[in-house]
Amino acid sequence: MAGALRPCRMAHSLLSNGRAFAANPCRPISSTATAIRATHAAYTRLSSDERKAFLTLVNAGLPAPVETGPAASVPPSGAHGESRANTTTNNVLRTVNVLSAGLPTGSGAAAVEPLPGALAPDSERAVLAAALPLLIDARRDLQLLSAVPRVPGSRGRESPLGSLLTSTLAPCFGRDKLVVLRLSASSPRALLQQVQHGENVHHIASLDDLAVRMENSRRLYGLFQPCLPNELLAYTTLALSDRLPASMTEVLGDAAVRVPETQATSCTFYSINSVQPGLSGIDLGQILLKQAVGIIQADLPGVREFGTLSPVPNFAKWLHWHIAICRENATTDRLLTPAETEAEVLGDAAVRVPETQATSCTFYSINSVQPGLSGIDLGQILLKQAVGIIQADLPGVREFGTLSPVPNFAKWLHWHIAICRENATTDRLLTPAETE
Repeated sequence: MAGALRPCRMAHSLLSNGRAFAANPCRPISSTATAIRATHAAYTRLSSDERKAFLTLVNAGLPAPVETGPAASVPPSGAHGESRANTTTNNVLRTVNVLSAGLPTGSGAAAVEPLPGALAPDSERAVLAAALPLLIDARRDLQLLSAVPRVPGSRGRESPLGSLLTSTLAPCFGRDKLVVLRLSASSPRALLQQVQHGENVHHIASLDDLAVRMENSRRLYGLFQPCLPNELLAYTTLALSDRLPASMTEVLGDAAVRVPETQATSCTFYSINSVQPGLSGIDLGQILLKQAVGIIQADLPGVREFGTLSPVPNFAKWLHWHIAICRENATTDRLLTPAETEAEVLGDAAVRVPETQATSCTFYSINSVQPGLSGIDLGQILLKQAVGIIQADLPGVREFGTLSPVPNFAKWLHWHIAICRENATTDRLLTPAETE
């Protein structure tokens, strides 16, 4: 048990240090942090329309990204002679300068110099504590602005400014930069309110309602960046039991199954939420889930079975159709299609080619019209026969897939597979729960 508690103790220590560094940055770094906070304050004072005009202007002045990988729009490592260990922090500072340069003269925004020498950890945290909130806010606002143009022909790729912000932020939120911490009813109220307001699936009526989800074989784990100790990034809620639940009523309802944690043999993750809109698209969920599974395994070695509950009715049936299409009727063994959003099918970025040139087929909607036949498996018959017709009519089409009606479904499924296949002794892809 002592070993199991160590990760959480380390997390608490890192967060405490983060609060101290944010409040008392080292003297040589304080002027840099102060300049960044002044730029953030100037940005915050802009009205909604002013932010839209500002972000559009900055975006127009950046070159189109050649690739979407890290540092696609960031100067190369070693620029300005900085230490290689400083590259991530200096990339953050350069992106801050991109934003500060576009703010009105007299707004208080100030440019910052790159840091040539290797930074002590406390100095790096002080700089990032000032800079990351600005970049996160800018990325959040940018994602809300449909007027900011994307790269022509990019099929949904980020805008130049979006690519710059993503490639700058992603290294600051990698697995080695984050900590997972268990929250309880005694955690800071501000963090608990972030949980309450961030829940997208199972409404939390009050902090008392939230407390029920953190006690008596129920746990909640949050993901943090130590430089931002008061900001929750993402969180997941789980239920410990002697079996995987068949419905949500066994998790939170009157029929909830609660056993002493030491007797638990299964763990069900029933909700996962990202709290920071400005970090959407950066894969925090997989980091959170994998580390939470590791903590449970170390803390409760009797837990050998892990699963997730989908918020989608009849999800298991839908997934079986998907697997039937992708694995039985196609030459590809990929579980997901390249399209992760419906925008590529019906939106402004829709890709349309002559049918004779098509190489892939995506089923983006399936519906049953006769309520009296619900429960009779018409969908699989329809999909399989439709695949056969397409294959006969258009032999060039070799790749088949489906689009889920759930935002970021591809990510959710990868998390599910990571839990069920990598971190558990069970090899089942799905839990017994098919509906909530």
